[in-house]
Amino acid sequence: MFGLQCPLWVKHEIAPDLATIFPPLSNIAYVMLQQVQPVANERRKTMPNLIEFFTSFSGRISRKSWWIGYVILLVLGLGGTLLLNPSALSLDPVAVYQPNWADTIWSLLLLIPYTAITVKRFNDGDWPNWLGYAVCLILALSILGDQFGFVNYGPELSTTDWIYLVVIMLISLFVLIVNGFLRGTTGPNRYGPDPLQST
Repeated sequence: MFGLQCPLWVKHEIAPDLATIFPPLSNIAYVMLQQVQPVANERRKTMPNLIEFFTSFSGRISRKSWWIGYVILLVLGLGGTLLLNPSALSLDPVAVYQPNWADTIWSLLLLIPYTAITVKRFNDGDWPNWLGYAVCLILALSILGDQFGFVNYGPELSTTDWIYLVVIMLISLFVLIVNGFLRGTTGPNRYGPDPLQST
């Protein structure tokens, strides 16, 4: 009927009753499986690519890929903080923010994929390789400084806290502008091929 002969395993494992009652239906099931197989294979390929995207520190990524990764990590970070330390996102002026270890560990874990996408994005602009690691080290020190009380993000900031907060904001703004808005090196560079030409 369809020009394909149904293999025996389809007849016996997927539709044994249909194969005996109405043989063409088992051929239809086989054809449908052939259509679904490439989609399933693509899904299997996507997951390792996603894991590699968030854990590999080599190569280059485009601005679009960085923004997608950044938004995913931002949502995960805010969601985790909301679950693990609701006082951190409270709009109540009376509520007192208290860091806790669960939120600190969650934030430090999210720095791993953030470092991966930041390093690859700096690689795309042919910046020094250490720059992405340095930015994330400063962010890690900020997270730990908050946990151990070296930095106060509360309502009463000292001069040192203000200076530290301004430095963190300037570094974050630099990362946002360079990674989110500036085009990387055109063509291949020392970190790999141009991600815009690879697609």
